[in-house]
Amino acid sequence: TERDECCIKAAKCAASNGQLKVVKFFISCLSSPDRRVNLRFQCAVAACSRLHEDVVVFLGLEPDWLFQSSTILSFTAAMAIEGSNSVLTDTLSRMQPARITQLLRLSISQRHVALAVTLINDERVSTEHVDRPDSTGATALMLAADAGHHELIEKLIDLGASVRAEDSQGRTALSRACEAGHVRAVRALMDRGADASHRDGRGLSCVQVAQLFKQRQVLRLLDRKAQRPGRHPLIAWIGASIDDSQQDRFLSEELHRLLSNAGFTEQRARCQQRLADWLQGVAGVLTQDGNRRQMTGSYAEGWANNLVQVNGRTAADSDIDWTVLVAGQQFHLAGGCDRHWEPCRDAILLQVKEGHAQVAVGAGSQPAVTATACGVRPAQDTCHAIECCSSFCEDRVRKLLGHSFNKVHLIRATRPSSTNELRVSFSFQEKHIMRDLSTVQGQLFTLIKFIFKRHLPLTLDTPGLKTYHAKTLLFTMLEKHGADPKTKAWQPHNLIALLKESLDMMLSFIDSSSSPDECMPHFFIPDAPLYFKNAGIGGDFDNTKARVRDRLCELRSDIGGVVRAAEETHVYSVVHQCVSELQSESSDRDTLMRQLSLLHKLQWCKCAALCMTAMAHLKFGESEKAERLAMELQRHQVESGLKPQDIRDESNKIKLSADSDWAWRFCLPCDSPPRFPFLPEFTQTLFTARLSQPLSSHLYVNFRCLSWSLQAELLRNRAPAIAFDHWIEQLLGDPDLEELLALAHYSDCRKHVELSLQQMEMIEKERRVAMETQDEEKIGWLRQKLERLNDAEVRVAKTQADVNLRRNSGESPLYIASEQEILEAVICSPSDSELSHQLHSALEQSGFTESRAALQSAAADVLQQILRSRLNYDNFFVIGSYSEGWGNSLTTLDGRTDSNSDIDVMCLIPGREYHQRGLCECDGAPEQHELVNGHIQISGFASNPAAARPGCTLRPAMDNVSACRLCRYPPIAPLLPNRVSNIPHSVLEALRKVLTSASSPCHVVHAASPDRGGEELRVSTSFLENRMLRSLSTLQ
Repeated sequence: TERDECCIKAAKCAASNGQLKVVKFFISCLSSPDRRVNLRFQCAVAACSRLHEDVVVFLGLEPDWLFQSSTILSFTAAMAIEGSNSVLTDTLSRMQPARITQLLRLSISQRHVALAVTLINDERVSTEHVDRPDSTGATALMLAADAGHHELIEKLIDLGASVRAEDSQGRTALSRACEAGHVRAVRALMDRGADASHRDGRGLSCVQVAQLFKQRQVLRLLDRKAQRPGRHPLIAWIGASIDDSQQDRFLSEELHRLLSNAGFTEQRARCQQRLADWLQGVAGVLTQDGNRRQMTGSYAEGWANNLVQVNGRTAADSDIDWTVLVAGQQFHLAGGCDRHWEPCRDAILLQVKEGHAQVAVGAGSQPAVTATACGVRPAQDTCHAIECCSSFCEDRVRKLLGHSFNKVHLIRATRPSSTNELRVSFSFQEKHIMRDLSTVQGQLFTLIKFIFKRHLPLTLDTPGLKTYHAKTLLFTMLEKHGADPKTKAWQPHNLIALLKESLDMMLSFIDSSSSPDECMPHFFIPDAPLYFKNAGIGGDFDNTKARVRDRLCELRSDIGGVVRAAEETHVYSVVHQCVSELQSESSDRDTLMRQLSLLHKLQWCKCAALCMTAMAHLKFGESEKAERLAMELQRHQVESGLKPQDIRDESNKIKLSADSDWAWRFCLPCDSPPRFPFLPEFTQTLFTARLSQPLSSHLYVNFRCLSWSLQAELLRNRAPAIAFDHWIEQLLGDPDLEELLALAHYSDCRKHVELSLQQMEMIEKERRVAMETQDEEKIGWLRQKLERLNDAEVRVAKTQADVNLRRNSGESPLYIASEQEILEAVICSPSDSELSHQLHSALEQSGFTESRAALQSAAADVLQQILRSRLNYDNFFVIGSYSEGWGNSLTTLDGRTDSNSDIDVMCLIPGREYHQRGLCECDGAPEQHELVNGHIQISGFASNPAAARPGCTLRPAMDNVSACRLCRYPPIAPLLPNRVSNIPHSVLEALRKVLTSASSPCHVVHAASPDRGGEELRVSTSFLENRMLRSLSTLQ
């Protein structure tokens, strides 16, 4: 009723605001018990989202709710950190041990370490249940290894978890930890008896797994053999005479010039910072996190997100960092909280030891969840943090910011060998400091980071220092020389002197502590040490400090190894919505056109608007309108990049041109392959779905490339011809795989295809794109086309030579050869036997063999089982050429279906069976029908046996055939008595089995003789045909 709906809305609002009495009142007002139960769940989600514990205690949490709602699971995890587990304890008391183990696996996979620890400590979790696997064979220990939670690994093994358990791929927890590159997890497993020599289902040992996935630090732990560091060849012009002060000045200015030319300037950094701010705004809207989601780290700071050049592109070994503050949760730090505000007066103060707040239950030492790089989308790290009520160590912050700024927050990280603590983070303050750097200060940081992150670990094989060490060293230099860029110290001619001074300072920090794990003091909390990477693991890692010190000393004496854009956030959402509507079968034309009209008003995303509008016209059958838009796209120009004047804006406002089209590449949310059946087949492939990494899945759309394809397809027979030279001129600045593929597809010029292949291989080599199988297939297709073009040129050349010879003499080469009795040169027409042999050989090379056909038939059987399992119905059958193994592709037999072919799937309609007059022997005298010329005489059915489903991207077209059972097969010609046949006896026996097997039932389909539509159903012999064709030899 309307009254109930009003009560439901009010109760949910009250729960979100923590108004317990109001929640109680409105729940009691509902008339239906079922509605009250459902409202309890909705109110619980609302209360959990804001951490209103008293409301949740009243409502209680049903066991299933923990699995149904990530918000409720996150609430129990947040309470676990505070040690407030009364609600969880009550819920666990109503759960079976196996269900608690399932919850344990879920909490580990969702990175809720404190919750996992609480569950492990629960007396209901025992050795009997801890190794219970999920559907993939993964145990709780394996999931902990995947995430690198060495604390959980230790607790799970203490509980009795087996280090020898294997998942469905034969991997142990140690194998999975090696694959993920978690050194501490590997060490914890090996210390507790895990076998490093174990071989997984691929036959790989742990060392081989680490080698395969390039986990250098894991290999260092597994293989203690020292490797001699090499010498870095970069910038050889900085030589051993570097201590000469005059040469320092000259080389500093040259280095400053080179770095500036590569984009390492204050102006470029500010441009990237504006990009980051806009992206942060978009992300806040899309995730509904609002201001709680902040971009931090190098991309947001504008410096050294890419150590090669500053062009907005994130380096392959870098990422974009996000900090998301947990809604409704706040901690209070001793030494920071002054009890001035009302919420602080009765709050528990957390003691801070060496920069870490002490809490009741630890949350692990993995602060971020990583979404790996996928296509053009860079890797991203998301760190969920808990806000503090105040700042911390304000005197140190003021040294660089000049004022106390922002509250600090706590992240899920600990000191080596510590557990129940959270690290105090100053990332918001650091972001503001880094954004104020001058060109020289930013270049110094870039050089230091290059040494710490690239040169030492990769070139000199001496890992141990991290980006945060470089940032802390820069802050110390800023404190020493002042942050004012106009001072004498921060001039370009001092760049090398500043770098050497920084290395001296780093060596001094390293020498100041006797601990093998401690590197340098925290800038904001001087009594808190910063540790070397992988500190506390022991073994060879105890030598990290000495190795780093030696390498820095070498570098100090010879530094030879070192050397845009957006406007309104809603546009992205509109583009995403329009792309989704274009795929929807129920989209409304007028609504879609209204949404697109919003984009047409903005010149800076005109190409995207024109392309999607043309697609909409094609979707609704308006091809002439689509062609007119394609002609408009011919005249339209997009911006390939930003000009210097676009970024040299000294103000803090975003400065981007509203008159040029620069927004034409998009990564849109996507969890399934796109479907645009109204587009030309090749055009559909330009929508690239990246789905291999669930946390990074997206749909990549390059509207400039899409524009080219629409022009080529829709204006195929119109002048002017495709301007390939113009395409090349535009794409060479920063091409992507889709543009290069389009050029190679539409052009048959060998030079164009060679260029596309060369650029694709360069993209792969430079790791500009995280390559997937679909990308490798594109490169393979290009190579094949280039080979075909090369072969064609050779044939043309030979033909031309023959023609020229005939023109010069007036006689053919064959006549000349025969007249001169050069018999070897006389080409005779080959015999049928020779042609047959050549044809047989060519077909075999293309895969048309008995063994290949049998393999495809087996694949069809597997597909049939998958269909039955997914649809929970055993009467689905894959039939036709794909199942038979022959002729589904007329080019090569490689498992692919031709674009003009399909896969046939037959479904028996349940509960419907027909009986033939004169042949039926069924009990119960069912209604019988005449069989005439292979057709059952029955009216009322359309003559349309299959419902076609068009292909999409890599998925072939499918024909869905509906069929009804026939009680028995009619007489089959090859099996009739006294029938003379050369069909092998074994095949005839197989056909007899088809007649009686439950797996090949006789059936009728919706088809009829000519002029008999609606009056009869055709008896299908598809199972008999399948059996016959599966028995063919290669030659047959």
